[in-house]
Amino acid sequence: MRHWAKQLTALALALAMLLAVTGCASKEEKQVRDTITRFESACQQADLEGILACLDPNQASMVENSVNLLGALGGVDGMEALSSVVSLLFGVADPDGAFLSTIRIDVKSVAVEDNWAKAACEFSCDVSGTHYSSQFEFSLRHVNDEEAPWRIAGFEPISN
Repeated sequence: MRHWAKQLTALALALAMLLAVTGCASKEEKQVRDTITRFESACQQADLEGILACLDPNQASMVENSVNLLGALGGVDGMEALSSVVSLLFGVADPDGAFLSTIRIDVKSVAVEDNWAKAACEFSCDVSGTHYSSQFEFSLRHVNDEEAPWRIAGFEPISN
């Protein structure tokens, strides 16, 4: 009888640990997905501050500097400069920036390891009546921020 009790206790502890680990992973996965959803929404609304808030500080600084540089050198307003930068990031040519409101980012999978996450996503948008779609992998870094614990550190096209 004691042998069964020990085995049952060991099994219960193993299940509890598995549930605890799985619960943490799903919470982190949801947070990663939430970051990408906020990024998508900020792009759709041409909200530079919202976009920057989703990015790792180094990436945010680079994007903000690019927007400011385009604005200063190109004599374009912030919206036009933001549209140009986002166009370059995703490889979409759209002179008037109308594509921003049509951006969709569908998260296909998320893998979390320590303070880093990878999210395979399908990016799509419409430009002048033409639908564009491509696969991207977002890299996200965990930061010490309760409201936005994951930040986009980079993304690159996934080659088929």
